[in-house]
Amino acid sequence: MRLQIMVDELLGTELKNQANDMGFSVSSYARFLLKKAMTKPNKIDKAIAEIEEGKYETFTLEGFKKQIAELRK
Repeated sequence: MRLQIMVDELLGTELKNQANDMGFSVSSYARFLLKKAMTKPNKIDKAIAEIEEGKYETFTLEGFKKQIAELRK
């Protein structure tokens, strides 16, 4: 499969520099980054899993303001 990705000049330059620093071609480095991003759970996936497991804390704005006030004392 071939996949073509367009990036702006700034991102392209950064991608090229990082690839060169690691000894990769730009395309190899891009494949490496894509694979890494797809196999590593991201923060959103982790947060959703925690919510589904019931591992979350509810709070109100008023409660949060009270906690801040207590810290300022």
